[in-house]
Amino acid sequence: MSDQLRSMGQIMTTTESSGLCRLTSEVLLKLEGIDAKNFLQGQTTANFEAALSGDVLAGAFCDVKGRVLADFLAAIVSDALILLRLDKAVSEQLQNHLKPYLMFSKSTLTPTEDAVFGVIDMGSLAPTALNQFSHQGDVITVQLDPTHFELWFLGISSELPGETITPDHWRRASILRGDARVELDTVGKYLPQDLNYDLNGRVNFKKGCYTGQEIIARLHYRGTPKRRLVIAHYGGAYPMQAGTSLYTSERSQAVGSVVNVAMVNQQQWLLLECIENGLSLGLSAQGDDTLLAAL
Repeated sequence: MSDQLRSMGQIMTTTESSGLCRLTSEVLLKLEGIDAKNFLQGQTTANFEAALSGDVLAGAFCDVKGRVLADFLAAIVSDALILLRLDKAVSEQLQNHLKPYLMFSKSTLTPTEDAVFGVIDMGSLAPTALNQFSHQGDVITVQLDPTHFELWFLGISSELPGETITPDHWRRASILRGDARVELDTVGKYLPQDLNYDLNGRVNFKKGCYTGQEIIARLHYRGTPKRRLVIAHYGGAYPMQAGTSLYTSERSQAVGSVVNVAMVNQQQWLLLECIENGLSLGLSAQGDDTLLAAL
């Protein structure tokens, strides 16, 4: 175990605001080959053409209608080796979607057994700059913001650090950052603008063509997104989940939906996509009288 991990084990405690946990819902995919960057340049919203070794890019795979199939975090190890962190269940569908395109690419995409950990509020142990990763031994560290980062353990089957927070604490932190994740029940449901991907850098509007680019760019330059992200919490008994439709009392048609959920302290923390002023109009799931509350 590295000195950094030993230090973590010595100072980390189980609290509401700091700690680490293994993210078993995440998977690392390995894209290898001389066409790795070119392949992702033509298939994602991120600009891989300008990426250098050591860079970290966030982006999305979309279908021809501009709907998001998967979000990802990519570490550029080299021009011919890129690691992609995705939701594990979503990645299985994505790999099937990409097979026809990979047939014409000099690159291969394979899942790994590597472990992914999320770390919250480690202060001085935050190891590297934003949009960059550090690689020490078998551990890659990716900084997400000043207080959140991920550890990717490459090929390690033992000596992983102990968990001090639950995955729901990590999901809540992601929700509070407005980091929208596509889950299995929401694959192909949202445009990037619904998830604020056009505002947080997941969509590069200066790169060339990619799958879904025409529709995404048209909305950006000529239209106005009808829905945006909102953070809320919910104290009722209805089991909210990704994709749950939300309504106002005056409308029979859904005006939004739940994107992500975290259950902490018997309260559900929600990331929603909804119409403007949706929360102030009174949002709830169908058949449930408990209104969602803004933070």
